Amino acid sequence: MSVNISRTFRFTDGFKYSPAMLESEISNIVETINNANAGLLTWDNVKVDVFTLTGLIPIASGGTNSGTALNNNRFMVSSGGKIVENAAVTASRALASDANGLPVASATTAAELAHVSGVTSAIQTQLNSKAPTASPTFTGTITTPLTSSRALATGGSGELAVSVATSNELSFLSGVTSAIQTQLDAKAASSAIKVVSIGAITTSTTSFSTTSSTFQTTNLSASITPSSASNRVLVIACSTLRVAAAGVNGKATIARGGTNLLSANAFQVQDAGGATNTAVCMAYIDSPATTSSTTYAVQVSNNDGATSVTWGFNSGTQIMILAEIV
Repeated sequence: MSVNISRTFRFTDGFKYSPAMLESEISNIVETINNANAGLLTWDNVKVDVFTLTGLIPIASGGTNSGTALNNNRFMVSSGGKIVENAAVTASRALASDANGLPVASATTAAELAHVSGVTSAIQTQLNSKAPTASPTFTGTITTPLTSSRALATGGSGELAVSVATSNELSFLSGVTSAIQTQLDAKAASSAIKVVSIGAITTSTTSFSTTSSTFQTTNLSASITPSSASNRVLVIACSTLRVAAAGVNGKATIARGGTNLLSANAFQVQDAGGATNTAVCMAYIDSPATTSSTTYAVQVSNNDGATSVTWGFNSGTQIMILAEIV
């Protein structure tokens, strides 16, 4: 139902309605609207120089039925038959409804609420499917970003990390019954020779003879290149040594780069009954302290400077073996 009431107040010849008169007229309008239970009160083209309206406009007529002054930024609520401002809501909080269905600030901040952005399903359901950080249990195959097949250890902050030891190396600890270093310290150093590589196996059937009393290099020689300067070289040389006259000493030695590695007399052969042929097999462990190619050779001599001494007599087989060892 709608009621439109219009009053026109004319002022002529300086005549002016008093405020009391205007109040009476407006009161009549309000009373007419209230009696008719009409909607909103509409004033059109009202001009008042001095006017004071007192009283409350009921809610049914579009008013608030309240004379309380308004503040800014408040929710309007119905309370006690009046439309009034609700209490101020805490700033920057997520809103929820209270027991009366009114919006109130929750404990969740706006920043915390923003973390929900991007969630695609129930958060608690997702959390329940995750393992706890304290004493978690797992089933099936667990995949980590760690390097595979390594022994595991904890890092500086207690995190899980891989060690330099492989899982295969870790397996060698199986069966150990006490501190490994303690056991090692109680053992004697091993004198066993380990062959790193066979550098050369050289043979010859070319005989070599000399009448010199100083060592002369024969036709039997070989070279090797050590892989480490700390490694050693095992030299083995074998053949026959002939001395052409009785009572003369025939000598044989191993030389590196022309330098005799044995004693001044080295290996000696002598037969008081006349010329003799003797099988000679020499072995020497050298420490060349190099990673460069190194040549070894057999040298022979005599003790009188005149009698013939022959290495590999009558084209006999000669052999030299060089092995790198540690």
